[in-house]
Amino acid sequence: MSDALLTIEGLTKRFGGVTAVNGVDMVVPQGTVMGLMGPNGAGKTSLVNLVTGFYTPDEGSVLFEGDEMAGLAPHQISRRGITRTYQNVRLLSGFSVLEQVVAGMYASRKASSLSSLVMWPGERRERRECLERADALLTRVGVTERRELAETLPYGTQRRVEIARALATDPRLVLLDEPTAGMNREESVAVGELIRSVRDQGLTVLVVEHNMRLILDYCDAAYVMSFGEVLSHGTPQECVDDPAVQKAYFGKENDASGIPALRELRSDPRRP
Repeated sequence: MSDALLTIEGLTKRFGGVTAVNGVDMVVPQGTVMGLMGPNGAGKTSLVNLVTGFYTPDEGSVLFEGDEMAGLAPHQISRRGITRTYQNVRLLSGFSVLEQVVAGMYASRKASSLSSLVMWPGERRERRECLERADALLTRVGVTERRELAETLPYGTQRRVEIARALATDPRLVLLDEPTAGMNREESVAVGELIRSVRDQGLTVLVVEHNMRLILDYCDAAYVMSFGEVLSHGTPQECVDDPAVQKAYFGKENDASGIPALRELRSDPRRP
């Protein structure tokens, strides 16, 4: 595997008497798509919040390219090359689709605030380039709308706009928190292909998902969390077949009767 881009060591976060993340160790190699699975309440989103600076860990470290990220503010982490989407879509109210993506470029803007006020030629050129790049990113993620208000679009389309905005920050690591939530099967496959193309262009992706078909088809490896701890790690298929994972999801080993998604996986003819 490639060298580690993100290394998490002994990461712990407590909220009062509840330990949301408990001593998690995790490595995300550069140039891979890493899946993160687990039942509701497993600590997946809390882990993402720790990596991106929305939570400060009580213990442990978050190393990005060998540099400590724990304790930095979200905007500082973003400028170092880590970006994210959210479990619940967070788009700017009153902004068009195109403006949402341009807003994602703000952290990397080179023009000064003075130049933006007086509209120097360099600022006009930069604005034009931002609009052109935003248009290209929206095309890349399969969004055809441009001037429409983002909040008026279907939920699945809003998800794709949010992914385009994340890519607009020029990241090296993209954390996608349930990117296919609210999407049908066809839309989910399109997102999976997009994730694969992002990896093929040199970026690294950490995908938090309940959609196990997406994890199996598009992730190079996966971690499974349960009750704030890492329960399993390996290829996606190894994780799904792990008796400990089956017990965490179903209550007992080898009983998939209560989980439609896993019944479907077990009956899928593509499954080895």
